[in-house]
Amino acid sequence: MAGAGEADGESEVTKPKRLPAAKRKRAAVVPQARKLARALAGVAEATGATMPDENRMAPVLNVALPISAFSRELGRLLAGSPLFRYGPTRDLVTVCEETGERRPMTALRFVSWVEEYVTFSRPGSSGPVAGSLSAEMAARVLAADGFVSGLRVLDRVNPVRLPAWGDASRGSVRLLPPGYDAVTRTFTADVVPYPDNLLVDEGLEFLEGWLGGFPFERPESAPRQVLAENRSYAVLVAGMLTSYCEGLLRGVVRPAIAVRANQPGSGKTLLARIIPAAVHGAVPVGAMPKDEPEVGKSLTAMAADGRPYLIWDNLRGFLASAELEAALTSPRRVGRVLGRSELIDAPSEMLVILTGNGLSLSPDLARRCLCLDLWCAENVAEREIKEPIREDVLGSVEMRSKLLAALWSIVAWWNGQGCPKVPGARMASFEAFQDVVGAMVRCANLADPAQPPEQRLDEAELAWLLLFRKLADDLTDGGTKEFKAEEVLEQAEEAGILEVLIGSPKDAKAALGKRLKKWRGRELRDSRNRPFRFGHRHSEPGARYSVTNLEPAAAAVADDYE
Repeated sequence: MAGAGEADGESEVTKPKRLPAAKRKRAAVVPQARKLARALAGVAEATGATMPDENRMAPVLNVALPISAFSRELGRLLAGSPLFRYGPTRDLVTVCEETGERRPMTALRFVSWVEEYVTFSRPGSSGPVAGSLSAEMAARVLAADGFVSGLRVLDRVNPVRLPAWGDASRGSVRLLPPGYDAVTRTFTADVVPYPDNLLVDEGLEFLEGWLGGFPFERPESAPRQVLAENRSYAVLVAGMLTSYCEGLLRGVVRPAIAVRANQPGSGKTLLARIIPAAVHGAVPVGAMPKDEPEVGKSLTAMAADGRPYLIWDNLRGFLASAELEAALTSPRRVGRVLGRSELIDAPSEMLVILTGNGLSLSPDLARRCLCLDLWCAENVAEREIKEPIREDVLGSVEMRSKLLAALWSIVAWWNGQGCPKVPGARMASFEAFQDVVGAMVRCANLADPAQPPEQRLDEAELAWLLLFRKLADDLTDGGTKEFKAEEVLEQAEEAGILEVLIGSPKDAKAALGKRLKKWRGRELRDSRNRPFRFGHRHSEPGARYSVTNLEPAAAAVADDYE
């Protein structure tokens, strides 16, 4: 829309004098006064009283003015209305005060919408005549710089009250009030009210009680590790605080959250939904695009729309993405969005959440992720969950209110300590994030979420382990299976790791055989933590590669007819 992309009224031409505060307040009150008058109309009719004309409650603007003067004056009158210049593109939108819903403003919609705030007249033979804007006139107004520059700028819409910095020094934190906050250029709709006086011990106790049923991976050296000392649980709390503390992380790059499990059904997708659910309610998930260009387009579109989070669910195998890696360490996203001809330059402030069973990350992506690992030694289908978390409960106002109160208790405790920077493991490129969210988690006496998982392998080793697990996962206890070279190549290609394993040689079979030599006789573990051995033997017409499960075979049950 012409004029919507102008700088925030910084030039001499597009920076008219602001309407006095009293007049801006009156413009915002007009719709409420009209609603009250309509509600009282029935009472007035029953009692014989006379109600004032609704139009007399709104300022009157002469449509015969030159379009520049008319547009500029109308922009001033609407300065306190819920019409904003929104996001990096500064498109004109309205915001519902009750729900925070954004709706684009069009010329046809503007014709009727604006009459809630302003009455229009034109000169007549016997005096001014009331009228309405035409769609053509509305389009000219919406395209006028003078009109657009009079409106407030909106960077973000919060569905609930969220923290913001209390001052420019960032040494204290406050909760934003409902409505528009000029300092942060944020509109807050108080969809889920919640108490702000919960003690931090009470908040932590609630979170541990509600989330403690998930099978967070424990280190082999501490199988009975308490939840407060568990790294993966600390990552979960850090993810929830990242979503809750969006206002404290403006311009700050944040790591992705990778939720990984060793078996389907461990709860990884539910945990991914829990991370942003307190703030955003019902949480959709999606599939990551398969092609790198599509990944880039998707990330650019979401940044341009101001998306606070995205969840790419059920990823498989080995994951490497140059587009995603760049997005996670760049504070801004530049590119083209479908349907627009101009380049978009938008803040890249999304919380990216990835999930997958047996998911392996490239070294460049792994250093940009906080890994939340789930591990079930037994069959997931046989687990008994005392109090499963239902989707309808997760998105309910009651549960969201409890979660928000618990998260605020952690933030308030950190704020009460003077917002300290707590030492811990450092993640290159994410130091500012750690000084806020990481410090909150550590200040609450939880484990360090930036602490790396126990095992770290390079990209090639991760890919080889993924391949061997694919070959071994279907084996029964004590079973053995042989594969031809062609079958091993097919498995690698299906997992998307063939090029990582052998590059692009002319003879793929020969290259594979050469690289497999160092793995002969190695004992590894499959996705269910069962030991297996990789082997090899020569045969005609080609080599055979064997995988042998080393678990004791189940004892056969003898038939007894005696």
